[in-house]
Amino acid sequence: MDNKVFNVNGKTKEQLKLAVQLLLLDEYGKRRKVSGWYFEPKKGFVLTWYVGDSQKRAIPFTNRMGQPEDIGEDELTDLLWEWLKSDEAKSVKLEGWDKKFVDSDVSTEGGWRLFTDQWGHVSNHDGHTIDHYSLAAFTKAYMWYGK
Repeated sequence: MDNKVFNVNGKTKEQLKLAVQLLLLDEYGKRRKVSGWYFEPKKGFVLTWYVGDSQKRAIPFTNRMGQPEDIGEDELTDLLWEWLKSDEAKSVKLEGWDKKFVDSDVSTEGGWRLFTDQWGHVSNHDGHTIDHYSLAAFTKAYMWYGK
C-alpha cells in the first residue's frame, strides 16, 4: 500500500508491543518482515524491510551465528524498549508534538512514538527524500497531559 498512515505514541512496553504488531500486519493480514535498521538523528531508530547493495545505510538483524535474519515481533519490541534508554535515543532531535513542552497548563512524561512519514515510509534527514526500504521510525517522545 502506497499511502499507509501510521503514527502511534505511548508510554508502556505493552502499548509498544501492540503498536509493533499493528505496524507489521499488512493490509492482507500477512506479517511484514523487518530485516534491518539504521539511526537517523532527526527520526530515531529506522526499521527497514530490505538490507542490500541499494540500501547501504541499513544494518541487518542477525541470528546468534551472525547470519542475517529477520527479527520477530517480541524481539523487536524488546529491542526498541531497550533502545529508549540509550544515549543514541537521547540524542534524537525532537520536534513538534514529540518535544517536552514547558507550560503551566501541561505536564509531560517520557514515552515513545512509532511512525511513518509520506507514502508509508520514512523521509530522510532532509525531509524530502523518501527511504523506500523503510517501514517506520521509532523515537522517544513526550506524552502531554492537561491539568
